[in-house]
Amino acid sequence: MNDLPPPPAAAWRCQTHGGPGRSRVRFTLSDLPGLTSWPPHCGAAVLAAAAALAALGLGYQGGHLEVSSRGPAAEAAERLAARRAVESAVRGGCGTARVAVPERAMHRTRTD
Repeated sequence: MNDLPPPPAAAWRCQTHGGPGRSRVRFTLSDLPGLTSWPPHCGAAVLAAAAALAALGLGYQGGHLEVSSRGPAAEAAERLAARRAVESAVRGGCGTARVAVPERAMHRTRTD
């Protein structure tokens, strides 16, 4: 039997892809128009990245999004992370953003 205590909650923050209930988006800016994403079904994050580029006056540029989430990811958290990742990349930063999924979205249950 395993007698080790569970890891502290803070240990999740050091993971590469975020902890449970976190969305992580990495954006790489490109001179070629068009946006791509991995995994390909992250339409909300792609639309948020396109809106962020347009708001910064760079709607003619494109890039690639890498979206990863653990736990039940809320689209709102992925959109916010995508916007922040684009802003970071345009300003010369690392292009990575992590956003926590709201607690209520993690414990949402159906009542019907």
